[in-house]
Amino acid sequence: MKVKELIEKLKGQDPEATVIITSSNFELNGADVPLSGVIGGESGSKHMKTFRDAFDNETYEKEVWSPYGGQEKVISLY
Repeated sequence: MKVKELIEKLKGQDPEATVIITSSNFELNGADVPLSGVIGGESGSKHMKTFRDAFDNETYEKEVWSPYGGQEKVISLY
């Protein structure tokens, strides 16, 4: 999603609403928590990474991003 698409989706929302995201903290087990911050920069990169499915043990590839080490403009929410 591009920043302009996010801005468009947020238009008309209650400006006092709390923004929540799914926690990446293992101990919180995917609980929804308030958004802590935003990191913006121009050094993001993307690449393919291989994962293993937890149910059938098959491998698959997925495009993933890093907020560092590239030429893509990225915004990271945490």
